[in-house]
Amino acid sequence: MVITNLQAIQGLGNLITWYQSDLNYISLFKKYKNSDIGDKEYLDNNKGFQKFINEYKVARNVKKARVSDCMKFTKEYILKNTSFSIDNLAIALKEKEITQDGKIMTSLASKLLFLNNPVNVIIIDTLNRRAVNEKTNNYNNFKQKVKKFQQKNINIIQKYLTTADVLLKEIENNYQDLEIDFEQYRKMRYTDKILWTIGR
Repeated sequence: MVITNLQAIQGLGNLITWYQSDLNYISLFKKYKNSDIGDKEYLDNNKGFQKFINEYKVARNVKKARVSDCMKFTKEYILKNTSFSIDNLAIALKEKEITQDGKIMTSLASKLLFLNNPVNVIIIDTLNRRAVNEKTNNYNNFKQKVKKFQQKNINIIQKYLTTADVLLKEIENNYQDLEIDFEQYRKMRYTDKILWTIGR
């Protein structure tokens, strides 16, 4: 699928709109993972875990009484595993009886691991799956289709990202302590926003 200029522009608008908010969530999660802030402060912070799962529309995937457990388990999972599998985390959350109705919530797992590895994780949800015509809820299948989508549209992705360089770098200047590859991060987030636009 080749994206249109209009889709690219709409996706860019969404990228710019949410860019600082996303980095705020990533930054605070890093502090939590490194134990610079505690459970209660992270859970209740206005950029913290509860706000994150609400804004990213996965709060309904977690049992209300298990939100704190979900947060703590995500941290433990990341600290114990050197390689992160979104599909495996989704299964683990189900087995821990954290997810609603005992279901495997791949979208939830992708959003949780996005906080830890935003350069390599692209979020999977209904809209993004629809955009790349992925029928299953398997993250690896989805990621392969996203990779092909990026390759096919790399020129238009780079073209429009370049027009927003100054604005995005202005925001990134406040998050240099994250030590992430912002060029790759921008490409991943922009791809996510384009897919979200198409999937609507």
